[in-house]
Order: sequence, then structure tokens, then C-alpha cells
Amino acid sequence: MRLSGSSKSLWILTAAALVLAAAVFYTKDSALRKTGARMDLETGPAFELPSVSNPGKTVRLESWTKKGPVLLVFWAEWCPPCLQEIPTLRQWQQKHHQEFSILAVHVGESRQPMEAVIAENGINYEVVLDQTSAAASAYGVSGLPAAVMLDKDRKILYYGFTLPSLEDALKYAH
Repeated sequence: MRLSGSSKSLWILTAAALVLAAAVFYTKDSALRKTGARMDLETGPAFELPSVSNPGKTVRLESWTKKGPVLLVFWAEWCPPCLQEIPTLRQWQQKHHQEFSILAVHVGESRQPMEAVIAENGINYEVVLDQTSAAASAYGVSGLPAAVMLDKDRKILYYGFTLPSLEDALKYAH
């Protein structure tokens, strides 16, 4: 079966359109994996987790967001990039605690390793324990570190595998 010139052109255009559609889908999917963004979440799920910073205390996310914007940071003590963020977070907490709060969510089974990291690094922001990874799963966290900026209504303003820039964090906070 021989194709006429116009049929051949139609097949080539159709094939090119399919290749282009696949490339767009792959690029979008790849970007989604890089940022960790959950396109299906507009509002951050509420959670209640035990504090590592203040043993015996429970932290409710809703109590924090009612006061203003919150930067959630999902991390673990075994994660080198997570540990590299500590000085930045400590500085932001010291200088910008009026504009937004920082709540670090330790994704792990035990509080002991995190208690040592808090003491050794002079962490001055709240750290909670997500022992079952329920909060991390609810936010679709698939890698550490992950950062989520929420407004007072828990609307997600930022979601990524790195901290937002300070400029962006302050912009989101206002």
C-alpha cells in the first residue's frame, strides 16, 4: 500500500504531534519530580505532632497558621542537605520570626538523634517528630529536604525540595 503525498504528510504531522505531546508531558512530569510539588493540594493538611524541641508538648499546625505564615521544613538527621539548611533556618528564625514561623518536621522513628542535632546546632525553631511519616505523606513529600510555605489559612504558597529564597519567603509572608 502506497501513501499519496498528502497522506504521508498527514502521518508525519500526526507522529510529530504525538512526539511533541509526549515531550511536554515528560517535561512537566520531570519538573514535578524536581520540585516535589503536589498539584492536587491547594491547602496544607492539618496535623498534630509531638515536639522534639519541647518534650511533652504537642504541636498543632492549625494553632501555628492562625498566628501567620508558616514555613514547614521536612527533614531528617541523616540527610546532609537537610543539615546544611540549619544555619539559614536559624538565622531566619532569629531575624524574621515576626514575619513567619519555622516548623521543622523530623521524618524519622526516634527523637534521640534529633535531640542531639538540636543541641549541637543551637536550633532555635520548633522541631516536631513525624514518627510514622503521616504528615510527610499527607503533603506528598517524596524526598528530603522538602519545604512548604503556608499562609494563615494553610493555603500552599510554596512547595519544593529546597528552601525558598529569603526574598520569596518574605514576599509570601506578606
